[in-house]
Amino acid sequence: MKTSQSTILIGANFILLLALLNPFTIWAQDSEQVEMSSKHFNGFYLGTSIGYQNIFGGAFIDDLDVLAQKSSAVLDYSVGYRKQFLQNKIMVGGEFFYGLTDGDMTEMDTRSQTKIFYENNTQLGIGLQAGVVLGKKDKALLYLFFNETRRVFDIHFTTSDGSRYTQEDTQYLDRYGVGLEMPVYERLNLRAYIANSYSNFDDLETSMDVNDKLDYNVGILLNF
Repeated sequence: MKTSQSTILIGANFILLLALLNPFTIWAQDSEQVEMSSKHFNGFYLGTSIGYQNIFGGAFIDDLDVLAQKSSAVLDYSVGYRKQFLQNKIMVGGEFFYGLTDGDMTEMDTRSQTKIFYENNTQLGIGLQAGVVLGKKDKALLYLFFNETRRVFDIHFTTSDGSRYTQEDTQYLDRYGVGLEMPVYERLNLRAYIANSYSNFDDLETSMDVNDKLDYNVGILLNF
């Protein structure tokens, strides 16, 4: 996780530096010669993306949170709003998203010889974005984002004597990363991002440490 976090921090510092330098660059130019950037990253939008994301669920057996984890395909649908300012060079925004996941997993609790099936096929979330518009024609957006993702698992247990019971587990996952977006045709934009994730288990005892796995997504946006 340290390597991924260092990459994100470098990206954050880079964007912060650009944001700080940008107003001085604008003020140094003659006001009549300043050309307003095209607003390719402004206003409401609808989007969809596909990629691989870090998925994990937990099941409580005898005060132990028995975890299962994998990287799996996710299809997200999003709606959001963004605002460009400072000569349209800086962007901030937020979005809601709903996703279809392949979150089914199987694990064995070796202590009790209980087979665990984790069932999940959806996720919900909310996110914030901040970035800087780059390029001679202002057609590239480099941005950072932070998302809170919620996944609900239906847990099915089969014990060693064949008896069965169920449980529900809700996982909240913080996802943060860096992305790049560019317009491709009229109001359509293409974007791609890489992300890391973090979940706080507080004082719960877990069966394993959640591995540090990166998320990769590509998507398309329709701007309004």
